Amino acid sequence: MPDLYDQLKKLDRHTRYPYHMPGHKRNPQAGPMADVMAIDITEIDGFDDLHDASGILLEAEKKAAKIYGAEETHFLVNGSTAGVLAAVSTACAAGRETAGAAQYPLLLAGRNSHLSFLHAAYLMQADVQWMIEEELTDGDARIPGTVYPAEVMEALSKASAAGRLPAAVFVTSPTYYGVIGDIPSIVEIAHSYGVPVIVDEAHGAHFGLIQGLPDSAVHAGADLVVDSLHKTLPSLTQTALIHVQGALIDRTKLRRFLRIYQTSSPSYVLMASIDSCMTMIRERPELFGGVLLYKQIILEQGRAWKHLRFLSGQLVQDPCKIVVTTASCRMTGRELYDILLENYHIEPEMAYGDEVVLILTGMDTEDGIEALLWALTEVDNFLEREGANAASSPKPSLPEMCPPEAACGIADAWDAPAEEILLKDAAGRVSAELIAPYPPGTPLLCPGERIGEDAAARIRALASAGVRVRGIGDRDGELTVRAVKQDR
Repeated sequence: MPDLYDQLKKLDRHTRYPYHMPGHKRNPQAGPMADVMAIDITEIDGFDDLHDASGILLEAEKKAAKIYGAEETHFLVNGSTAGVLAAVSTACAAGRETAGAAQYPLLLAGRNSHLSFLHAAYLMQADVQWMIEEELTDGDARIPGTVYPAEVMEALSKASAAGRLPAAVFVTSPTYYGVIGDIPSIVEIAHSYGVPVIVDEAHGAHFGLIQGLPDSAVHAGADLVVDSLHKTLPSLTQTALIHVQGALIDRTKLRRFLRIYQTSSPSYVLMASIDSCMTMIRERPELFGGVLLYKQIILEQGRAWKHLRFLSGQLVQDPCKIVVTTASCRMTGRELYDILLENYHIEPEMAYGDEVVLILTGMDTEDGIEALLWALTEVDNFLEREGANAASSPKPSLPEMCPPEAACGIADAWDAPAEEILLKDAAGRVSAELIAPYPPGTPLLCPGERIGEDAAARIRALASAGVRVRGIGDRDGELTVRAVKQDR
């Protein structure tokens, strides 16, 4: 079966004139994006239907499943977000069916879950039991960790004793920082209770593709795995895959939720990008060897620095993630981010606290790697000349924050009457909004959780450091939050 892109390129307006959508009619005079429009079609004869695939799209999905070793794979054109929504909804629908319609489904999840997980829990009116990850340390640096199998075992044991097993265990691996969870052990534990495992592997679409890369959650036996192709592979933004295997997932329900959460007019440009990416993976595996080599070179050259430092490969196990820390000097992660962008025209993925996250892929170049190392070496030399620890004022730090207390359910709080209040007056109130720094998009406060002084202090510190925090507002220069009305 030829690639979807090749078939789209063969379309000719003169042999098949389009009296159908889309409105640009593949006309080369349709504006500055006419070249892209030339392969932008709807579900015409011979090009299948993503939501009822039986031809070229089904074959493309089978090709992707074979590459990843999955029993079944579906294209996602609404990003990994759609995959998470569909995966969680499928598990919750089955959980409600088992527990009875009167009982909300229960989800067991790591606190570092992406906000799309919270959106799914809200839509399915699920209760969430959080597993809190411990911070990992590397010298003075600290980054969020991942869920350990022992935490999953303890939570499932308690849930079983209480007679209410979760509809699914939801785990994020790798994390935004490149930390990898012990998925094989977590799967073994969850399956011993008959509970499916959903893995948000959005940042690990490259996992398991060649020897030397970390293994994938698919190979570990996870029931549903979401891979975001565009994050680390050569594919357009918004492209992703969802893999399903085993007997714990109702595949008919999964397909139903994929139809619900994805557009009924999926982009053939995006689907062609997914298929072309799969072909490249199959035909050019050496691309990933370049990632492994580049990371090795970067970590080795960083050992000569005196103030900046790369976090170790033992901690940041994902070869596509590089984390630079400024923990031992006066500079913050955001300051380093800004210097790299403004002075050296290098744009990192994220700055948070003392850490700067950078993403490597098989599409990086030697010139790009050399430019990064030169820039970071220059910054380190500057810190040495200026006295890295000499500062006129103390370096700002992110206040510690305890796990918030849940006062009510997510859906109950999100749908309750709410009011906007000043953050300085919010202590003790119940959050009516999901508050999350973005990136990485993991929650500081969920709807239904009580706002503590520590949470308010962390929100203020993040906003002051230039981190985008979703779910907060501004009133005449003062931060605001939405809280459930007191009479609730």
